[in-house]
Amino acid sequence: MASRPSATVAVLALVVCSAGCLTGGPFLDGSTTETPTVTPAPVPTVEASTEPPVTPAPDRFDEALNEPDPAKHVFVENAWDRIVTVDVRVVRNATGETVLNGSYELAPGERTLVYNTSTANPEGVERFTIYSHARNTTDAFSIETSECYGSAYVVMTGVGSIEGVHSIC
Repeated sequence: MASRPSATVAVLALVVCSAGCLTGGPFLDGSTTETPTVTPAPVPTVEASTEPPVTPAPDRFDEALNEPDPAKHVFVENAWDRIVTVDVRVVRNATGETVLNGSYELAPGERTLVYNTSTANPEGVERFTIYSHARNTTDAFSIETSECYGSAYVVMTGVGSIEGVHSIC
């Protein structure tokens, strides 16, 4: 029975040693929490300025978006390394009229101007949709006759697919 008292002593020692940890000593029951001391930073003083307040510039994007610019070019470009035929159709959305319907054979690296929206005599800012087709790929995108839009490009990409590209402010 010598092993029994040593097991009892071991369990009793374990209970005594862990009694402080299990009864909620510091930080477990919230009774003895340490609070760091925070010293507020000094608030800088701002002297009154004699200069006039800065007025933000007008939003040029909104102005350009609403300002008519009827002359938008539509280009067809071949960035592929083969001769390709690209079909292009331009529709004036205000009237539903097809203002261009053409087929263009382009050598590698060739770019050609195929249409200018000013020939439709747009009234103010109007939308034109450009449809293109080549090598079983199609694309459609729109431009507007505002100062915000740049020229439109129907591009046969270097991987042999068609893509419409244009700039906008």
